[in-house]
Amino acid sequence: MACCGTLKSHTRPIDSLNSYPIVCPTEEETYFSRKSGTLPHLLVSANSMGALKVWLIPSNIQTAKATIDSTFWPHKTSINDIKIGCDLRHKINHQTSAQLWTASADNAVLHSALDLLPSSTQRIVNILRIKQPYFVRCVPSLPLFFAQTVHAETAVPNWLITGKTDEDIRIYDLKAIEHQEQAVSSSRPLHKPAPSATLKTVSNGWFGALKRHWHEVNCLRIWIDSQMHKPWLVSLGLDGTLRKWELTIL
Repeated sequence: MACCGTLKSHTRPIDSLNSYPIVCPTEEETYFSRKSGTLPHLLVSANSMGALKVWLIPSNIQTAKATIDSTFWPHKTSINDIKIGCDLRHKINHQTSAQLWTASADNAVLHSALDLLPSSTQRIVNILRIKQPYFVRCVPSLPLFFAQTVHAETAVPNWLITGKTDEDIRIYDLKAIEHQEQAVSSSRPLHKPAPSATLKTVSNGWFGALKRHWHEVNCLRIWIDSQMHKPWLVSLGLDGTLRKWELTIL
């Protein structure tokens, strides 16, 4: 495999990568660009010091040069996992922003909005920080996973799942967290409105934990059984085991 190019900007080891296609200003432009294969991508990279960089990657990397778009420091230390996607349950045909989830060794998971337009004055907006008791290694979001598969119409719970160095797999109900935040906002005095851009923080928000590994959990994936069409949560631990749980009975 030939190397198409090299991107240099990070000064520390790169721990995680992910990408997502940009969208054009109109739905028609996005459709035709995607169909013709000329839609550029946003590449998101993160390093061991908590720096997150967004790159603009052209559709033809051999004729056009990739450029760095922006740099952020959303975490205090290593960002171990990055998930990007759009939740199809919002019923929006032309979504110009995607959900960005980052898991870090600073004991936190961060939910942000990623602007998908080619030019943006504010590429990333932080929305919610979910504090964790230990370093976070991986963070799958069920709605984002199913939105990118042939099972997009499947009814799935709005869960976020985290794997950490304390051996536990924790499950968060994002809908319940959202309702909790709305209740707190509505209870504030009217003369002290909460700024809409304020980053919200949640601690100890999980409703369940899977305790089967005896060493840190460093990978979580969703697997669809091709025969029974059942979704499974698959975990990989440093204890040398691969385990799975059926999502419908969690």
